[in-house]
Amino acid sequence: MPEFFVIIPTYNRDGSLGRAINSVLAQDYDKWQIVIVDDGSTDNTKEAVEPYLHKYPERITYLYKKNGGVGSARNLGIKWVLANRKIAQDDFFIFLDSDDEMLEDSFTKMSTIIAREKDPGLFFFGTIDSQGNRIFTIKKDGLKIGRKELVDPGYKNGDMMVGVRASILKGGEYWFDEEINGGEILLFLNISKSHKIFLSWDPVKKVNFDCGNSLIRGRISRKSIQNMYLMNKKIIQVFGNDLKRDGKRFLGQTYLVLSRATVLLGKRKEALSYFCRGFLLTPFDFRRIFLFAISLVDFDLRINNYLHGQKDSGKELALKFNIKTHDRIARLYEKEHGDIYNEVEQSRLNKSLENSLKKVKTGNEIVNALDFGTGAGNLAEHLLELGCRVTAADVTPKFLELVANKYKDYGQMITTMHLNGRDLSELADNSFDFVASYSVLHHVPDYLGAVSEMCRILKPGGILYLDHELAPGYWRNNKAYNQFWYIAQKEIAKKTRRERIAHLFVPRFWQARFRFLLNPRYRMEGDIHVFPDDHIEWSKIKTLLQKGGFEVLVEQNYLLFRRHYPASLYEEYKKRCHDIRLVVARKKLD
Repeated sequence: MPEFFVIIPTYNRDGSLGRAINSVLAQDYDKWQIVIVDDGSTDNTKEAVEPYLHKYPERITYLYKKNGGVGSARNLGIKWVLANRKIAQDDFFIFLDSDDEMLEDSFTKMSTIIAREKDPGLFFFGTIDSQGNRIFTIKKDGLKIGRKELVDPGYKNGDMMVGVRASILKGGEYWFDEEINGGEILLFLNISKSHKIFLSWDPVKKVNFDCGNSLIRGRISRKSIQNMYLMNKKIIQVFGNDLKRDGKRFLGQTYLVLSRATVLLGKRKEALSYFCRGFLLTPFDFRRIFLFAISLVDFDLRINNYLHGQKDSGKELALKFNIKTHDRIARLYEKEHGDIYNEVEQSRLNKSLENSLKKVKTGNEIVNALDFGTGAGNLAEHLLELGCRVTAADVTPKFLELVANKYKDYGQMITTMHLNGRDLSELADNSFDFVASYSVLHHVPDYLGAVSEMCRILKPGGILYLDHELAPGYWRNNKAYNQFWYIAQKEIAKKTRRERIAHLFVPRFWQARFRFLLNPRYRMEGDIHVFPDDHIEWSKIKTLLQKGGFEVLVEQNYLLFRRHYPASLYEEYKKRCHDIRLVVARKKLD
């Protein structure tokens, strides 16, 4: 099995470095060594490392150097390992930033894949953010790609965990660029000339964004712009000719990013030249074209930082925007989401709720139910029909007003409740018999926290009902689903031609398209989704339920029927592929 040489470059991270080291120490895999390279820190980094050096002198090494950037720090770590350790064919270098951390069992997962895949020289593994959301997406798990696919965003996108076969670096041909921070792409482009890259969906690293001194992840500054300028210019200088053949789109994007950086540095004539080259290669890259245009007048970087911050964090902003947007479209919501308002799906939903309500063991004659994220009241209506007393809860006042008017004939059997969007602190422990959520969690910034709150307010014997989309990685890798979706899309295109043409004359359609160019979390109905691909980490939800004293009674995948699906096609494929998951769990009795 491979030995992992973990290179941790650090600069003034005495507060977070221990977290990174501890994540390696916590692994259940024994073959590893850590090399910490201090890039001229002026804080207490050395003092923070010393306890680890005393306790693990054979496994942890500390190197200090004059400040020169992350590339030079990583290179020093590589050189030290090559000079002082015996390298086997299957050994690997991995590069862990000092504000990030390895996930549990990461080395075991990585070693299993590496032992099986002898050919690739580079391995890209999945990552999550501090909320548990995946931030590295790939076209298909287990793909082996070359340079052409490396520069195609359709194959991989986001922040990944990188493993490099040590035997490749041993020859001294490949090094990190020491003039650029975050210039890993230069190394990857170099290596991909001669070696394949393996893509793995499994997350092995948590990426944290809580350190303020990151040149790449922090606020946009003159220093980070200069770094952006140098990196993209070097990509063009070194690999430009190759990219003209294998990656014209990537080359065009690189020119557009370079033009943006150049204009922000005040070199307008040079920037225009880069922009024209980029525009000729990728004339429909509206987002980067727009950012270039904004940068022409954004002298103090205020607009660029606003857009950058909105994309990377902005949870409160997303919440406020979602409330405002849903207020505006509340009365059109059923029309905008008309694909689920069909007899097949509504019949399935009603039957599913009916079966789940039978599993309630709280002893109450009338079930007290919470509809979390009620929206236009679809779930609430089914619960009312099934005899429940319903609290319809949402963050959007207009939705609550709509639901109150829509179901006023039910009298005291339904009440509405305005949520704060962060927790359910307004509700007491053990106050509901049944808590249900239907395709809502992708709107919730901390969806695991929301599920935890739902668990808290359930009575012992109460039922938690979660009905939500699966992660795209689950169904995109399913051959049957891809066949189904290909045929269904053709049929949907025929049936919705008039609707799609009519959309072109609706101003809100173009507003939504424009917002999506700025931030892929925007959706055509106008709201913001927490993450672009709507995935939910079901394994984490299941772990949370088990730790919270819940028994999972139902864990069922199914294929959602949308109104334009051909019925015969749906019947043919519904048992072969799925895109939604239903989980029903009961809180254990005291």
